[in-house]
Amino acid sequence: MVHERRIEGSDQPMELRVSGAVLHGNLIMFDKKTNTRWLQETGKAIDGEKKGLRLAQLDAKKWT
Repeated sequence: MVHERRIEGSDQPMELRVSGAVLHGNLIMFDKKTNTRWLQETGKAIDGEKKGLRLAQLDAKKWT
């Protein structure tokens, strides 16, 4: 999965890092600036400042 690191309305990309946690087999990414955790599979924020938002999915073929 490849996701856009910019939230709508923001021109600055988030610095997503691996949190070390997994939920239902999905890697959880973490953005320290917003204290938000994101599911890799869906791009959905599961807690933190951006909870409920979803990252746009990008075409992985462009990034391989």
